[in-house]
Amino acid sequence: MTLPPTGCPGDWQRPPRRIAMAIDRPLRLVSPTLALTVHPDLRWDLAPRHAVSPSISGACLMVGWLEKGRRRTWRLGPGGWHVEQGERALERHGRGDGVRLTARVPDSQLEVSVEWLLPFEHDLALWRMTFRNGGADPVELHQVSLLAFPDAQATGQAGGVGVQFGEAGHRRLAWLSDGWQSWSFSGVVSGERFVTGTRLGPLTSPMYLNPSTGRPRSRRQFSSDLFGALVDRTGRRGLVVGQISERQAFAGLTADLNPEAPVVRLTSQLDGARLEPSAAISTDWAALSFVELDRADPLAAYLEAVARENGARTGANPPAGWCSWYYYFDNVRQQDIERNVAWMTDHRDHFPLELVQLDDGFQPEVGDWLVTNGRFPQGHKALVTTIKRAGQLAGLWLAPFIAKPGAELVRRHPDWLLRRPDGRPVRAGYNWNTFTLALDVTHPAVLEHAGRLIRKAVEEWGYRYLKLDFLYAAALPGCRYDPTATRASALRHGLEVIRRAAGDEVLLAACGCPLGPAVGLVDSMRIGADVAPRWRPAYQGIEFYFSREPSLPSTRNAVHNTLTRSHLHDRWWLNDPDCILLRSSDTHLNPAEAELLATVVSLSGGTLMLSDDLPRLSKERLALLARLLPPIPGRPQVPDLFERLRPARLVKPMQGALGRWVLAAVINWEDRPADRRLDLTEAGFAPGDLVETFDIWQRQPLGVVRDGIDLTVPPHGVRLLRLQSLPGGPIRWVGDDLHVSSGGFVKSWQTEPNHALAQLDLGRQGQGSVWLRIPSGRLEAAVFDDEPIVWQGLLDDLIRVDLPPFRRAELRLQWLS
Repeated sequence: MTLPPTGCPGDWQRPPRRIAMAIDRPLRLVSPTLALTVHPDLRWDLAPRHAVSPSISGACLMVGWLEKGRRRTWRLGPGGWHVEQGERALERHGRGDGVRLTARVPDSQLEVSVEWLLPFEHDLALWRMTFRNGGADPVELHQVSLLAFPDAQATGQAGGVGVQFGEAGHRRLAWLSDGWQSWSFSGVVSGERFVTGTRLGPLTSPMYLNPSTGRPRSRRQFSSDLFGALVDRTGRRGLVVGQISERQAFAGLTADLNPEAPVVRLTSQLDGARLEPSAAISTDWAALSFVELDRADPLAAYLEAVARENGARTGANPPAGWCSWYYYFDNVRQQDIERNVAWMTDHRDHFPLELVQLDDGFQPEVGDWLVTNGRFPQGHKALVTTIKRAGQLAGLWLAPFIAKPGAELVRRHPDWLLRRPDGRPVRAGYNWNTFTLALDVTHPAVLEHAGRLIRKAVEEWGYRYLKLDFLYAAALPGCRYDPTATRASALRHGLEVIRRAAGDEVLLAACGCPLGPAVGLVDSMRIGADVAPRWRPAYQGIEFYFSREPSLPSTRNAVHNTLTRSHLHDRWWLNDPDCILLRSSDTHLNPAEAELLATVVSLSGGTLMLSDDLPRLSKERLALLARLLPPIPGRPQVPDLFERLRPARLVKPMQGALGRWVLAAVINWEDRPADRRLDLTEAGFAPGDLVETFDIWQRQPLGVVRDGIDLTVPPHGVRLLRLQSLPGGPIRWVGDDLHVSSGGFVKSWQTEPNHALAQLDLGRQGQGSVWLRIPSGRLEAAVFDDEPIVWQGLLDDLIRVDLPPFRRAELRLQWLS
């Protein structure tokens, strides 16, 4: 028998054992960390080699398909299997212990193979299924269960089927649910019923929910897309499972948190794609890794496998810029852009915003992107020229896979629309006060149009940053021009066409996009709901009925997902947490809420965009903006991600000339002030460590503490602290009000028993104060670029040194030894 293609480069490193047999004894694979057993009835177990729990027991594989007009379902079981077992290498994951089983489905023209691989260098298991149509008629593939436990409820704990955690009575199970696309809720749930859904039905569900992923109707049942994690909060262990790509199909997961018999199910959604005679298709690789919650980065093995598999585009510095949407919305005019560009030019030294992005509002209708409306009479090329002359990068918003019913594109090309089986266009959700329509991205003319649009935007108009929005529309269910395409493969191919048209140097930012198909093709990804100039969701100013929606635009929802998806940043792409809103007028956000949004966006390490009318910002809000620039790169940590629905801690480890320190944000989600205690172990300090503390936004030293610190946090607000273990040197940098990093701009720091020398580079023009602690509490001299400067002695050996305006400077300090 000729075996199906693997779909992922790889080979068997030594001659495998190949036999045709009814498997009469278990097949066993091992890696340094995992052991996999495939039983004769094709059930399989997976367990860590050096821990008691958790483990997988009694898992099985199933496939559902349509053959000659008849729906079929088969659970892989005993039979005559061709067995290949031996060492194998995958191009992106290295060598591992592998096995492949191949057989014909009973009473069917379908041939199936299943592969498992335990990589030697990575702490995870990989597996997938491949299908070949060996008959003369097409076959429609629907859902493939890559992880299933069909008998779990019947056998329960005694049957040993499901996820095994040890003593059931002590479990506190929780599920990390990741939403389908950018705006969809992501977070850890345990008993919050329906929290990931929507009450708005067809108005929003096509946008936020994968229509093929099940919607459990129990307090203990939850769903997820692409991946999910089942954890025991008491035992501090769990597992993460999902696909490591979505080139072929979306992955849908469901979890049952029954403490007696918890299970997780993973389904590859092949959407009824047609498999022609002699054709073959492989599912994306599934992956499972066991996790320890007390590790700083528990999901790393799985997340890094996704990055390797897809060649993730990472390593770029996060851009800082301005976007037109959240102030002007779709009423933006050419002069609005030019006015803000002029302000940025005049204030470049103090506010280095490098990117100017024109958002929705320039086009005559959604879908008609090639011309501008009357508010942009000079067109794109003239606007880009203005932006470039100001020394900035020009960015443009486009929604290439969606259109409004009144668009010229829809009238001229009705055959480009994705359609339902009854011939009616597929609705892509309710937006712009109408039901929008999805394009069929498997239609050659649609792909040609998308490529032409992107090339025009880049090559003719001159844009170098493209924000691509409403991309989920390409992945909605419908009758496609290409019946062999799945929803995921259609979206993936559409994005590949856009990337080729844009070229490798153009920064592509995805939004409203299912996550898996975009990895390796986009440079940044929106990872939460749209922000809004109000805390809770509302529609036309009305919060009632809408306020609990988890994915509608609001500052609350944007901040939430920025925390819960922080682990994706600089692994799969640059995270885009959406815009900061700092204005004090034309907004419902109070100062505490604006400060919380700015804090979380800044510490996220991702794109830092502002969306206000810049000339109207107050002096106080501009001072806050200045402290955020330039952005801080790097991925933060969320130490309480698995502890609660809304995480309340965000930690950013820092390292520089001042040594190692930590930025720690303590968040209050409540509607009233709250007393909170920050345990220093949450910020990575050892029990008993003495730690110097400084409140960054309140510009206040809080003293030296041990174990923890008590704080009062305003409603919907944050306290942001600088924390550093006591060093052995004679002088300590306590904090500053120059930059949110509180010391990241110090490029060198040399100390002696009675003097210190610092080289400073702020990255912009600014001024402010530095708080220092010296043993005597008295300076003899403070010199800034050879000029004496003012300093003030405070209590407890503290001094404050006031620095004059500078960009780069040298600070010399001398004190009594």
